Amino acid sequence: MRVNGLSMFMLSLLLVVSCEVLPGARGTSSGPAPRPVYPPGAARLLVYIHLTAYSPPDVAFTLEGMEFESFGGKKAAVKFAPIEISAVDLVNSQMFLAEAFVEPGAYNGVNLNIVKASMRSGEGRASLTLPEQGGASLPFNAVLGAGESSVVSLAWNPNESVEKRHMFRPDIKAEPQAPSPKNLLLFVSNRGSNYISIIDKSLERVIAAVTVGNMPSGMAINQVKEALYVLNSKGGTVSEVDAVNFRVRDTIRLPLGIEPTDIAYVPAYAGAMDGKLYVVNRLSNDVLVMDTLTTRLVKTITVGTTPSFMAVDALRREVYVTNEMSNNISVISADANAVVATIKTDARPSGLATGDGKIYVFSAALNSITVISQSTREVLDRVSVGQSPERGLKAFNGRLMTANAKSGSVSFFNREHAFQRSVPAGKSPVAIAADEKRNRIYVADYGGNEVILFDPVGERYIKTLTVGPNPYGVAQPDSTQ
Repeated sequence: MRVNGLSMFMLSLLLVVSCEVLPGARGTSSGPAPRPVYPPGAARLLVYIHLTAYSPPDVAFTLEGMEFESFGGKKAAVKFAPIEISAVDLVNSQMFLAEAFVEPGAYNGVNLNIVKASMRSGEGRASLTLPEQGGASLPFNAVLGAGESSVVSLAWNPNESVEKRHMFRPDIKAEPQAPSPKNLLLFVSNRGSNYISIIDKSLERVIAAVTVGNMPSGMAINQVKEALYVLNSKGGTVSEVDAVNFRVRDTIRLPLGIEPTDIAYVPAYAGAMDGKLYVVNRLSNDVLVMDTLTTRLVKTITVGTTPSFMAVDALRREVYVTNEMSNNISVISADANAVVATIKTDARPSGLATGDGKIYVFSAALNSITVISQSTREVLDRVSVGQSPERGLKAFNGRLMTANAKSGSVSFFNREHAFQRSVPAGKSPVAIAADEKRNRIYVADYGGNEVILFDPVGERYIKTLTVGPNPYGVAQPDSTQ
């Protein structure tokens, strides 16, 4: 893509922005609050910092911007308000520093503008002498493409950053994003922007980002093809993302439907490279069936009123759809591509999950969960939860867990569906995923631009990771495959 002179000038200045929060937002038809418009053809950089030491000294420094240097000698300054970075505060965490837009091209360095540094001495803090250049120059080798998003990770070792107890020489490395094993990854769709964030569950850090379409919402994973399908609600497209190399392989345009919100994938058969995508359209009350090999429309299925969320049982080859305004769910056969059952639920069903031969339908309006038999399609139980369950899951030896958007909490239940406790979970948690091997649940906080990690056994908060604006969905490969 060619960039005109004015755009080149604007890109060389760079633009940095803080994430806008949509108070109380739930991804309504009006969409998230508008974000600033950036010059076309820019490359997005999302800059984070983390430690490489587990027991660091109490050292801190203040960062007041940075500049990226290209192979041609051009420098692009990233300016922001001074940020104090403390080694103690960074233990077992990751800090988001800036979102910046730069001119596309090949880069070979980044310079940090450090304005002061200090370390604890006795009961107070002692100032450290800065290097003559007032900062640090780091190698950084990356090719940034027009319209692409990338994560830059600053890896800081405080143990090697102080000389003779008075000189600050920061030991920092700038790491560009790189491919990672798929089974370590958690994908997050940022509905308030046009990119997804990628978390390494082993490192518990954001490691990458990929530009997709506008307002990414629901996601689905094709295990065999190592593909992540991202539904872009604004514009009606699906981005097929390489789930290992973090790039868009293809863009599928949806021919029909009004306000698509969620997507599901069912393989043609076990082990197949391709299959069918099911896309729910909230305002046209239907589900599109798309062939992933030909990217063509197979069928349009009419469901209930205001469908919003889907879940899949791959073994039963069934797709389940919540219909908020008709107070029911539709059961779609993936073989017949038809609705084979409609089951009444409590009012305003928002999300659902499957497990132990049952469907769990969450009703935030009535603070309840409807439990349905998958085989008989009968309602087995209605559980009063005392919160506002938006989404939920069944995991960790058959326990229920719910993300409660209105109350800003996560609720834990036992195997008998008895409520145990709720813990705070940001402003408006709207999505939840589980990793039983790592003893973690991941909750997307739409109002806080964060993914929050919890220990489900201890029912306690672990840490918070900053992602993009309005995280709406979370998806992960099946680690058993």
